[in-house]
Parts: sequence; C-alpha cells; structure tokens
Amino acid sequence: MKRNATLNIGNPLEIRFALRGLLIAMHEWLKDGIDPPQSNFPRLASGELVSSDRVKYPAGVEAPKWPRVPHVLDFGPDFASKGIVTIEPPKEGAAYPIRVAQVDRDGNEVGGVRMPDVDAPLGTYTGWNLRGSSIGASDRMIAFIGSFFPFDTAKLRQRYNSKEAYMQKYRQSAQKLVAQRLLLASDVDPMAARAGELWDELMRGQVAQR
Repeated sequence: MKRNATLNIGNPLEIRFALRGLLIAMHEWLKDGIDPPQSNFPRLASGELVSSDRVKYPAGVEAPKWPRVPHVLDFGPDFASKGIVTIEPPKEGAAYPIRVAQVDRDGNEVGGVRMPDVDAPLGTYTGWNLRGSSIGASDRMIAFIGSFFPFDTAKLRQRYNSKEAYMQKYRQSAQKLVAQRLLLASDVDPMAARAGELWDELMRGQVAQR
C-alpha cells in the first residue's frame, strides 16, 4: 500500500463489491418489481452522526484539524431564478452544519453498511487523509483519498488468534451482507482473498503499522 503524496497510508477498502450487489438489486427492482434492500445509513437520532469535534478516534489516529466547512454563497439576486451571476466572487454567508459518522473503539465508522473489512477489521479505515509533507500543508486534508491505520501484529493475534479464525469471522460478516442482498455470493471468495493477502502483508511487516 502506498501513501501517494499523503501523510497516511491510503485506504485499501474496496467498495465496488457493495456497488455490484446494489446494482443487481436495482436491476431486480426495476425489471421484476423485487423490493430493494432496506436503506441503511447513519442517523442523527442514534448518535451515528455527530459534529466533527465529537468523533472519538482511538489513540494513534489524529483527526483533521481543518475539516472542510461549506458556507452559504451569495452570487446575486438573479442566480437562483435565472442562473445569472452578478456578485463574483460571491459573498460568503453562514456555515452549514456538518455531521460526520461516529466511530467505534477501533476508529471505524458505526452505522451504514459495514463491509466485512470494517466489521472484522485489520486496522482503522477512514474516509479522509492528510497531505504529505512532500507537497506541503500536511495538516490539511487531501481530496478523495482515505487513510488506513493498521493494527500491529500483537493486536491482531490477540483479537483473532490465527489467520484461519480471522478468515472465518470475515466470511461470516460477508455472508450476513449477502443475506441482506448488499453483496453477491459470488464475490465472497475474491473479497476474502484480498483480506487474506492484507493479513499476510501485516504479519510480514510489509505495511507500516501504528
């Protein structure tokens, strides 16, 4: 795994497997009238969505100090109705409230669809990363790249005891998503193969650990 001008290792979690399952579910919904899987997303009422300063990352994971905050922008009175910009640059108004996913004791997001990699984790997976020192401003987020903070080998052995036990837990988590029609049964084996390769890399010390 590479840093790609980022401060942290890039997030190796592969979401395309879930997208494949949802694509088939959408096809069945449109073609055959089969109801799609139940919506599953973080909720404010359950505490799964919180303000960024309330996210409880574990030791070793430093949250971004400068999260992106969108503001109301005023481009002029004709912008909303006619698309005509009369104020450029726009006037910046109040900030929109931001809510992000709360995390569990491992630093992985609670709520939503928890992929087996997150449900049976080998580390902390985040949706954000920071700029590497080689490109400057390393306290600022970099766009569209997540982070991975691997567990050390001692923690992995303590939690799973063996690769076989880990793979069993991983597959059990994947089968739960198959039952919910969020994954395809045919994708469980390639997903598990990727997870097994990452386990081996961590055990060989080929990934920088926290």
